[in-house]
Amino acid sequence: YILKSYLPLFCDVIIKIGAGDFSHKEFSSRKRRFVRDLKAIIKIVPHHTDNGEFSEFLQLSSYSLNDKTMEMFAIWVDIFNKPHLHEKDVIETVLLELSDKLAPHISDNGHRFAMIAAASSLTYGGQLSEKYNGLSQISFIKSLAE
Repeated sequence: YILKSYLPLFCDVIIKIGAGDFSHKEFSSRKRRFVRDLKAIIKIVPHHTDNGEFSEFLQLSSYSLNDKTMEMFAIWVDIFNKPHLHEKDVIETVLLELSDKLAPHISDNGHRFAMIAAASSLTYGGQLSEKYNGLSQISFIKSLAE
């Protein structure tokens, strides 16, 4: 359960660090050339009839032009099979960049954070959603970055 706090951060980091036979910079350049909107997101979806039930999953998404599809899938294969989790400097840089982007994100999405916080007291799924996508996650990332 404790490690679940790291899932959203892992999703942010895993698509930004190097992977496969490519360094961080080469991987970033490769993504810009072949893929748009590469995302990995933790989703909490409440059951349609039972408030106590929910589904928790990892959503992966990206898109590319038709002639770049094979390169897009090759990038995902590299992310799955050979992420460069050993590059501590790159991970630290990504974490600091993410932390810096969070302050304006709070002011731009205040109502969304308020709704997530209010829903967190109603169900366990709402509590997890706040942990993954709410102010708790922002505080967690800020504390790791410091």
